[in-house]
Amino acid sequence: METLDALTSRKAVRKYKKEQIKDAELNTILSAGGIAPVGLGDYKSIHFTVVQNRDLLSKISSAVKAAVPGMEAPDPIYGAPTLIIISAAPNERMPTIGDFNAACILENILVAAADMGVGSVFMLSPTLAFSDESLLSELKIPAGFKPLATAAFGYADEPVSKKELKNPYETTILR
Repeated sequence: METLDALTSRKAVRKYKKEQIKDAELNTILSAGGIAPVGLGDYKSIHFTVVQNRDLLSKISSAVKAAVPGMEAPDPIYGAPTLIIISAAPNERMPTIGDFNAACILENILVAAADMGVGSVFMLSPTLAFSDESLLSELKIPAGFKPLATAAFGYADEPVSKKELKNPYETTILR
């Protein structure tokens, strides 16, 4: 698949088949995250947690519902069989660099998933549930690391259609 094809076929999937993604696909997705730009080249400040255990996924879903007032979704992780959590260690010199690193990594893994026909959705709400120390411990998030981004992965339960390549943003071009 060409890059623009992967970008235009990527969609926020909110309904997944129960089937787990293949290990080769997961490894490719993680590797795509591994080649994302990381500020200051500090790759040791980033940690990936992959959750495929159904009981733990259910626990995360319950924690999200408890942490987000007014959450109406019956399952805030949409029944996805895989979650990837990107965590970062703090950096005193550049306090927000972890957020930017996580965003770059996340975009790479979402586009890689689309390229392979794996559905995905970026979710901010799980990071709100990760203030529970016992859940962080169960997720084996390293001490001092903060979960910054979460994405769900699986095979879409509905067909994914291609989007039109366009720029919806107000743009100023200075020449």
